[in-house]
Amino acid sequence: MSSDRPAAERFYGELFGWQCTPVDFEGFGDYSIFRKDGAPVAGLGTNTPGFVDSWTTYLSVADVEQAQADVAKHGGTVLMPTMDNAEFGKMAIMMGPGKAVVGLWQRRDYPGFRCPDEPGYPIWHSLNTYRFDAVFDFYCTIMDWTPLLPEEKPQVRYATFQTGDSIRVLIYDASAAEPKKPSRWTVSFGVADLAESVRVVERTGGRVLVEPFDTFFGGIALVADPGGAEFYLTPTGNRPLAMPRDPWDVSWVSDL
Repeated sequence: MSSDRPAAERFYGELFGWQCTPVDFEGFGDYSIFRKDGAPVAGLGTNTPGFVDSWTTYLSVADVEQAQADVAKHGGTVLMPTMDNAEFGKMAIMMGPGKAVVGLWQRRDYPGFRCPDEPGYPIWHSLNTYRFDAVFDFYCTIMDWTPLLPEEKPQVRYATFQTGDSIRVLIYDASAAEPKKPSRWTVSFGVADLAESVRVVERTGGRVLVEPFDTFFGGIALVADPGGAEFYLTPTGNRPLAMPRDPWDVSWVSDL
């Protein structure tokens, strides 16, 4: 959601090579789809005055009504109930027990975005939380996710979730992080050259909030577009995955 859509179109077009196509998306006002090589990768809507520009992660569900019931049953909160958007499907907005906002999407004809490990595409979505145990249990339950956990106890608790051989979601415990930031979902986009992409961000009106640094999952940098919407950049390539001996036994995660 952007308060200056023309600036956002120029910024992401320069950074990722995205093309922007307007669509009729009832309930969202002016709306466009970002495409990479013809494939949809993201949506662009007009932000409401007084709200911060931001990216929103949407999780695919088979039945959005049932998903909302599950959210309420397991400690989450439905913030915006079902919106029916014709061929795009049904959507809702909720927040888990850690207060991070995320969308639910029951798709119809529209397929959603592709997930290749290539520059210009979403690589994964990460969630920082200060209630790791409750949030971990919540998403494992309502989304039926199977976690991959580190074989050894790390300094920072985390769990990853994947489709195929690629990580799609990272949940980590932000309790020891400084400075403290609200619990939230953040999207990471792939780039071919992290240092060069950071320079493009600065040259095209964005800001570098955290300079590139190395992690177990590769290099990463936190940046913001001209409107202030934050996201991560990370080089594409193979991701090291760690699995415990018995991936179904996750009881020990709360003991880290």
